[in-house]
Amino acid sequence: MGRLFSAPSLCRGLLVAVVLTVSLFALATDDFDQQMPSAPTATQTVVAPSPPLIPLIGSSAPDLEHQGDLLRGQKRYFDAIDYYHAALALETTPIRYNKLGMAYLFLQQYKDAQKSFDRALKLDKNCAEALNNLGFVQQMKRNYAKAAKYYENALSLRPDAQTFHYNLASV
Repeated sequence: MGRLFSAPSLCRGLLVAVVLTVSLFALATDDFDQQMPSAPTATQTVVAPSPPLIPLIGSSAPDLEHQGDLLRGQKRYFDAIDYYHAALALETTPIRYNKLGMAYLFLQQYKDAQKSFDRALKLDKNCAEALNNLGFVQQMKRNYAKAAKYYENALSLRPDAQTFHYNLASV
């Protein structure tokens, strides 16, 4: 009578079964949620946890503006816009409109950015930052003559502003 399995194939099959059983057992007992994170390597960046957001309702305008500034610094422009709008609903200032416009600029929403800078200038016709940023909007639209005019007006108000000089030179 012939054998069903030869000794080498039986040993290989048994070895495979043992390895699979041990692997499955290791996976079943491994608690993935409890693993210790590895230390960051030189190429990994460590991201600090963000502080909790303040509520949009019930917070003061300066606190909402500050939260918007933090979010804009984290490149969370849509969230920053929400906080700037909430701050402006409580108290309008040209600087807040300028910051709102900056968030729109980073999102390349030039029409909304221009509206925000225009509102800043309605509140304060001498808001040099808004004039400079309107120049940038015009430059992005390739209206270089208008951009240069805005930059020159901004420089007339703040001749020491290096950024304004740089922007004018780039037109």
